[in-house]
Amino acid sequence: MDFNRYHSKLDTERFGFNIAKINEFNYPIFDMLKSLKSGGYNLIISKVNANNIKLINELEQHGFEIKDIQVTYKFTIPNHSPFLPVVNVKIRNAELSDRNVLFDIAKKSFKDYGHYSADKRLDSEKCNEIYCDWIVRSFDKQVADNILIAEIDGRVAGFLSHKIYQSDNKYAAGGIGAVDPEYKKKNVFQEITIAGINWARENNCEWVEHNVLITNYPVNRSFSGLGFKISNSFVTFHKWLSE
Repeated sequence: MDFNRYHSKLDTERFGFNIAKINEFNYPIFDMLKSLKSGGYNLIISKVNANNIKLINELEQHGFEIKDIQVTYKFTIPNHSPFLPVVNVKIRNAELSDRNVLFDIAKKSFKDYGHYSADKRLDSEKCNEIYCDWIVRSFDKQVADNILIAEIDGRVAGFLSHKIYQSDNKYAAGGIGAVDPEYKKKNVFQEITIAGINWARENNCEWVEHNVLITNYPVNRSFSGLGFKISNSFVTFHKWLSE
């Protein structure tokens, strides 16, 4: 088996042991587990479509554990008129000098969040560092094409990144976004999401999409309120090969 195909370099370096990411199971599951274990892998992370109940049940039978469930929200740009900006929220592009502020917001916003933190066998501090590292890496164009910042009274209140993809159509996918807890309930996330839609429109994208945990109720409400529609859903599994 070609282990390089599944090897997660970023996760392996972060946690200090071999981690594989497998989202498509093109071989018998038992054979894949046996090969990866003999190849020195400790953990498999998998994201599978929530509609594939047969595969989900097979993974559960082989000891895979659900760690999160997410939905994909899609906003089809040609179907809507441009949104108007809000006076009290200033939107601008991030600069390198913003990195420390965005790092701190991510640190406060993503503590014990997501499928990594749901796995109690992983180092909690390293799990919490993932989102801080993500926003720092987003200044690299290979990770994100933009980072939009929302300011209120000259202070950074939140941020949201995007990456443009080209398949049959051109579209923008949301990366990492967060609002400083101090500015919760001030519609900051809604306004920065609107700015992302307008940015995608200016870049001739057909749609914008975002993934969100089904338990992140405020963000789910924000997307629904802006006219996003759920277009997909998936389940994240962890499987430890030491068991």
